[in-house]
Amino acid sequence: MALVSIVGVLLLFLSFSSLAQSPDSLIKNGDFEEGRSFPVGWIVPKGESVRFILADPFHNRVLALNSLDSLSTQAVTYKTTPIEIASDREFLLEADIKTLGADLTIHVIGYGDVCGERRAVYKAIAFYGADRGDWRRIKRLFCPDCTNYKVKSLQILFSTSGAPGKIFIDNIRLFPVSLVAKGMG
Repeated sequence: MALVSIVGVLLLFLSFSSLAQSPDSLIKNGDFEEGRSFPVGWIVPKGESVRFILADPFHNRVLALNSLDSLSTQAVTYKTTPIEIASDREFLLEADIKTLGADLTIHVIGYGDVCGERRAVYKAIAFYGADRGDWRRIKRLFCPDCTNYKVKSLQILFSTSGAPGKIFIDNIRLFPVSLVAKGMG
């Protein structure tokens, strides 16, 4: 009898966990698993400073920003293609990062129409200093519609500059967050 109730509890738990799965990320190929020499769906800068490498069993393929060479300590930038969004939403950006000596800056740029032209109308910046080199998950909430312009698309830029070092990035995700889910509605 106890075995039947344990199995019932496990089945109930599994059914609730499948309902509670997070929505699909607006960033495609944020785990960098699609592509051979460069990740599909990303704008890759030219040069040896950016590599698409194998990391470890949990973080199979990752983006590696390398500013170890004195010539490459200028800003190394890597970015998503434009991401079309629905307005009146806040967004949560998540990523796994590992910083070895270098600092990581993430720019979220929102584009909208200004006098009939597509222009940058929103910018959020998050700065992450170098640490011991362990993987850590970062999260950043931002609100592109908190401006006077209607943001229609976003672009996420990852950059490093300054001190020589390496940065590894994986599992980049972008989710819309409703005000109701945050307890504000």
